[in-house]
Amino acid sequence: MWKHVTSCRIYKTFLSFKRYVKTYRSVVHVVFNGMEHGYYRHKPEEYLAYRKFLLADARFFSLLTLKERSAIELMVDDYDLKQYDNEYLRSAYAKYVQVFFDEQIIKGHIDKVILGILLETIRKKNLTSKVELSKTIKVSTRTIQRIEKGEIVPSIEYLYLFCKIFDRSVDDILKFVTKD
Repeated sequence: MWKHVTSCRIYKTFLSFKRYVKTYRSVVHVVFNGMEHGYYRHKPEEYLAYRKFLLADARFFSLLTLKERSAIELMVDDYDLKQYDNEYLRSAYAKYVQVFFDEQIIKGHIDKVILGILLETIRKKNLTSKVELSKTIKVSTRTIQRIEKGEIVPSIEYLYLFCKIFDRSVDDILKFVTKD
C-alpha cells in the first residue's frame, strides 16, 4: 500500500495491523521525538509525514474502547502475533482501516514554491539579506536563492534554524505550505 513512513510500511491486512500496534508505532514516536529535538536531519516532507502519521495514530487510539485497548496491550506484551485474533482486535482493526485507509488523514505534500515565497517574505520583512542569512545558517547564497525560487525544499535543519532566527514556528510554516 502507499502508506510509508521510513521503513515502516502499513498495509490493509490484519497481520500488518498487529505489526503496527506492536512495533511500528513506537518506532515512529521515537524517530519523531528525535526530529523534534534535532537529533535527526530530515527534510520537511519527512517531518510532515511523521506528524501526519502521529495525527492518524492519535485519531485511531481515540476511537478505541477500553476492551479494544486492553486486547491490544495484551498482544503488544506477547511475542507471538499469530495467536491473537479475537472480537476486540477485529473491532480495533476495523477502526485502523477506517483511519489509515478510508479517512486518508495521511496525505498532502509541501508546495515548495509557496514555501519559497513565504521564506523570502519573512526574510525581507526582517530586513535580512541572503548573504547575512547564509552566514548565519551556514549555507550558500545559491541554496537560499534556490529555496526562495521554489526549486528545492530546504532540509528540516535549515527550516528549524530559519524559524529560530526569525522567531517563527516550524509547524505554522508547514501548515501554511501543505497541499492536500
